[in-house]
Amino acid sequence: MIADQRLRSDISGVRFHVWNHPISIQTISLGTDVGHAVDHIRIVDPVTACMQMLAHCPKEECVVLFDALMCRNSQMRLATKDELHERLDSLGRFHGCRAGRWALARSAEGVDSPMETRLRLRIVAKGMPCPQVNVRVGNPDSAEFWFLDLAYPELKIGFEFQGAQFHATVEGLRRDSRKISALQGLGWRILPVTAEMLRSDRDRALLFVTIDRIMALQRSQLHFV
Repeated sequence: MIADQRLRSDISGVRFHVWNHPISIQTISLGTDVGHAVDHIRIVDPVTACMQMLAHCPKEECVVLFDALMCRNSQMRLATKDELHERLDSLGRFHGCRAGRWALARSAEGVDSPMETRLRLRIVAKGMPCPQVNVRVGNPDSAEFWFLDLAYPELKIGFEFQGAQFHATVEGLRRDSRKISALQGLGWRILPVTAEMLRSDRDRALLFVTIDRIMALQRSQLHFV
C-alpha cells in the first residue's frame, strides 16, 4: 500500500494499492521459524481494510463487510453504524465511496454470519419487508430464550440459517430441535435456510413462494389486515 502513485515500482509479484487517507497500522510477528526473509508484516486496521475493499467487491458483499464489522459478538465487533458513517464522511471522495454509502444504508448491527446478511438482502430484493436481525424470543414456560437469525416478530415468522459447522452435529441437532419445537409451541413459524438454497435459482424461488404463503397464513391466523 502506497500513498502516491509515483511510489509504484516494478517489484515482481507485487500489486500496489494507492491509499492516501489516514490509516492505523499494526505489526504482526511471523515468528523466527517461518522460513521467510522477513519475520513480521504490517497491516492496516480492519475498518480501513473494509473501506479499501469497497472498490473491489460487489455491492452485496460490501454490505457483508459492514455487517461483519458490526457483528453481535461484543469481542469481535469493531464499529457501530454511526462510527462507520463518520468514517465514510471523513474520507470524502474515494474509489468505492458510492458503493460504501449504498451498502451502509442496507447494513445492520448485530448480525452473526455473512450468510444471514445475504439471506436478508435476497428477501428485500424480492420486494418483501426487511426482517429484523437476531430477534430475542423468550419462553414464558421456562427461563430460556433464543435468538432468531432473522424474523418478522409481529407475524411470528423466523428464519434460521443452517450452517454445517454449527448445526450439523449431534449437539447442534439436539439444540435446534429443542429450540424449534418450543418456538412452534409459542405460535412461531420457523424456516430453516441453507447456503445451497440461496445458490440455486430453483430452490431460491421455492423459498420465496414458501415465505409468501407463510406470511399470508400468519396474517390470517393472527388477524392482520
